[in-house]
Amino acid sequence: MKLLICLMLIAAVFAEDDKNVKKRGLSYGLDLGLGYGGYGSYEGEYSGLSEYSGYAEHAPIVKTQIVTKTVPVAVPVPKPYPVKVAVPYPVVKTQTVHVPVDRPYPVPVDRPYPVKVAVPVVKTQTVHVPVDRPYPVKVAVPQPIYIKEKVPVAVPVKSYGSYASYGHSGYDSYY
Repeated sequence: MKLLICLMLIAAVFAEDDKNVKKRGLSYGLDLGLGYGGYGSYEGEYSGLSEYSGYAEHAPIVKTQIVTKTVPVAVPVPKPYPVKVAVPYPVVKTQTVHVPVDRPYPVPVDRPYPVKVAVPVVKTQTVHVPVDRPYPVKVAVPQPIYIKEKVPVAVPVKSYGSYASYGHSGYDSYY
């Protein structure tokens, strides 16, 4: 059944019409992978350039006709045209002026000065509880745990295929 399907697919490929346009003597060129052209084929020597290849065909004669079209071109204007010019306006320029001080003078600063807080702060109060005597409190301290039994761990190994996966024969057992 598989053989019949393969034969039908091969027959369909060869029965398909060639829709490509032949380009001036380049119909088959050097081989195209069919095994009949190229270097050292049935005709011998360099058959890609022989009379059986596409280079021996004559190119068809194609008549050409010249068509002239008018294309608009930008032409400079001889007379000037009005252009809007910005009107000048007054600009206020600020400058820093250095004022000399003959002697330093004290400036009163309230310390600590008040700071306004945008978020209300809740004040907490500490409450002292009277205790007769101090008592010990147990605190869990992490201790190391030793394991005597060894457990095997599977480590995945990435495989990149075999020697046969690169187009060679199917003899995998050698590599």
